[in-house]
Amino acid sequence: MFSSGQIPLLLLGVDGGGTKTSAWILPAENPFRSLHAVSSHRMKSDLSADSLVGIGTAGPGNPRSVGFDAACSNIEAAIEGALSDLRGRLGQDVSNSQIAAACVGLAGAGRVEEQEMIASYLRSRGLLCRLKVTDDIEPIRWAAGTEMRTTPPGVNAWITLIAGTGSIARWEKDDENGKQPVLRAGGWGYLLGDEGSGYAIGLDALKQACKEFDLGHLTSPLTDAMLTRLGLDSPQNLIGWIYQTPIPRKQIADLAPLVIEARRTDTVADSIVRSAVRSWCDLVSTLVARAGGGHAYSLAIAGGIPRYSPDLVDELADQLRMGAMAPASIHVVQNPVVGCVALAHQLLK
Repeated sequence: MFSSGQIPLLLLGVDGGGTKTSAWILPAENPFRSLHAVSSHRMKSDLSADSLVGIGTAGPGNPRSVGFDAACSNIEAAIEGALSDLRGRLGQDVSNSQIAAACVGLAGAGRVEEQEMIASYLRSRGLLCRLKVTDDIEPIRWAAGTEMRTTPPGVNAWITLIAGTGSIARWEKDDENGKQPVLRAGGWGYLLGDEGSGYAIGLDALKQACKEFDLGHLTSPLTDAMLTRLGLDSPQNLIGWIYQTPIPRKQIADLAPLVIEARRTDTVADSIVRSAVRSWCDLVSTLVARAGGGHAYSLAIAGGIPRYSPDLVDELADQLRMGAMAPASIHVVQNPVVGCVALAHQLLK
């Protein structure tokens, strides 16, 4: 066990999306050794009891989808959960004052105004360390670089793609003078965009269920599976269920794995999934073209869909290859919060 005098300064990383918020606390000195140790374990319980690691989770951290107050409450709950986890491992008190730097990456926090509001709230709750609040896409390339440990030589450009509840892509390039301005595609939200997202896949499948009903067809196995998941008896019940305030975006996005599973025997499901992969390809291709083309780049992918179905990543790679836009490497990020910890570490340099 560590004594109170032996507990080193700590780093905090928080990743908040449309489904959940994760918080990790790790030592500020050589955090990457601890990151690799944590990343290699699927379950928190696998870690040794005295590991200098704290892990906490809570509900959605997207202020646009759940509101500012709910997002802040979930962020705070995840941080407190990580502190509590670390206290339990060490058998002694650990507080915010021992956190040297923190990075909070949130879906729905792409504007400076939103980031400043979140930062102000966290400071009012006692998080007075060096603090960076950013969107959920900036940390992904840092997570990929940390998880990969090495990147292809001579490649200094990254494209990051998120395909989760929503979808967005980001291009950036490092040069001798520092980072060039980033380029973005997507990220317009569920009303204006989010093509290829879990929400889009689930919504398309629900639309097909309604068309089946209009045509007088028997419900397909996929429709039956979705209705069972939602606790509904008939496609007609979808009207009352979906037109809620707020719209049940997470529950719709959670239908995506059912659609992906059904594509093996359901041509409509297969068409929906193929369209999603084409949307991913369009996002990446748009950024390659806007960047002027000809750049060797690494592709970092995050989100529940590519983690759930790595075959879709292979399909994306094939499409990019056919369009002469193949990346030098592709990495599916397992723990986006790793990138937040890495960015927190950058604040100490």
